[in-house]
Amino acid sequence: MAQAISKRELRCIRRERIREEILKEEQELKERRIKERIERELRSELSDEQDSIVSNMNTIDDYLQEESINGVEHILMNEKSTDCFETQLNGNTPDSLRYLDEHMRKLDVTLRELKYEDRKREDKTYVSSADHIHTRIRDNSSIVADRNSGIEERLSNRVVDTRLSRNETGSAHKYELKEDIRRVQNEYAEIRSQSEKYEIKNCQLMKSREDEERSHRMMLEQRLVLENEFERKRQAEKELLRNIEQLELQERALLQQRSRNELLDREIAVRRMKDDDMNRRLEVLKQKERVLKDKVQQKNDNYMIREVTTNDQIKLSTRIPTLPSFDGKNFEEWKLEAVCMMRTGLYSDYAVSQAIRNSLKGDTRRILLIIKPSESAEELIAKMTENFGEVKSGERIVQDFYSAKQNETESCSAWGIRLEALFQQAVNKGEIEERKRDNKLKERFWRGLNSEQLKSATRVSYESNDSFEKLKRKTRLEEEENNPVNATGNTLVNQQRMID
Repeated sequence: MAQAISKRELRCIRRERIREEILKEEQELKERRIKERIERELRSELSDEQDSIVSNMNTIDDYLQEESINGVEHILMNEKSTDCFETQLNGNTPDSLRYLDEHMRKLDVTLRELKYEDRKREDKTYVSSADHIHTRIRDNSSIVADRNSGIEERLSNRVVDTRLSRNETGSAHKYELKEDIRRVQNEYAEIRSQSEKYEIKNCQLMKSREDEERSHRMMLEQRLVLENEFERKRQAEKELLRNIEQLELQERALLQQRSRNELLDREIAVRRMKDDDMNRRLEVLKQKERVLKDKVQQKNDNYMIREVTTNDQIKLSTRIPTLPSFDGKNFEEWKLEAVCMMRTGLYSDYAVSQAIRNSLKGDTRRILLIIKPSESAEELIAKMTENFGEVKSGERIVQDFYSAKQNETESCSAWGIRLEALFQQAVNKGEIEERKRDNKLKERFWRGLNSEQLKSATRVSYESNDSFEKLKRKTRLEEEENNPVNATGNTLVNQQRMID
């Protein structure tokens, strides 16, 4: 009992541990899924916001680049036209031409740099793009400042032209340069406003992150609440397990009591069976006693009959019996008569052997020359069987039995007697068992009938459970009803032939 309880406790502890591990794994899986979902949502929001910011910055960058390039090209074209006009006015002096060539070279270099930076812009982040934009703005400002300073220096170094058209052209060119500078400054202010917007967006992202952290803390608190609830449920489960163990102990006690009751029931059943067996044995013994009493009574009666028979034998032993004459034909019939006479016990062995000697006629009496006078009746019958008995083999006799058929002039009774004689010969040879007599004779008798009319009339008796004797009797009745005169005549003729 103690070992069973300890095993039960071990199973409960093991089950409890497995359940705790499964619950922990489920809780961890739930927390992991919640974290992954939150991270995916944050990542998707951040990616969407970053994509929107980058797209806005790319749009601003493309716009600023296009505007700066267009503005620079427009300035270069204006400067080229202005310089060409001034060169024409100044009479194409060597200094002015060198200055214009140098200035055009610088402008070309700046344009190539802007295009190169534009190609590199696609592979850089938002910060590098903003730095490049600021750099381009400063470069453009420096270029504009250099251009303004160069223009002022050229205007101060040149000889004042007295023509009115030249002064008006210079003032118009300065006005355009101021407009370009103002436009670049406006663009720079717009970039600053966009950066402020980005900073506002960044603040919003920080706020959303704080909200997520706050929700994470709330989820942790909920987790603690769930863990406490799980702990309470686990305590309740332990209590239930203890109750289950107590119920199982009670159930085990009930099972033991039931097993003891079953053992008692089996013992009672065994005793009842023994009593029944004893009663049956008593009944059998009583029956045996009655049978033995009947046998004793029968033996006493047989003994009295035997005494009377012995007295009759003593009285009749002085008379020699007679047997049918035997001339070498119908040996089986003669032998049957001799054996029956010997087995009756009414005559002494000497009287039976003398009757056998007296029944021999004709050439058969020559056998007496080789028989000793002191031989018994049984030895005489064996000697006669050796010389005049059936010499066919067992297989031949069985073949004759299965192939025998009723002759046209043979009656049903004669046919049945002949068939029985063949069967008895086969039995004596050990070819057919005696217990098959009725079935074999019934089958061969009906199948060997010569008349189809008799077969049809006796088919019901043949196919039923009637015996051979009953079938033969019905066949004889049908034969007499069909031809009573011929049946009687045939019977008499056959009997006469058998006697002959």
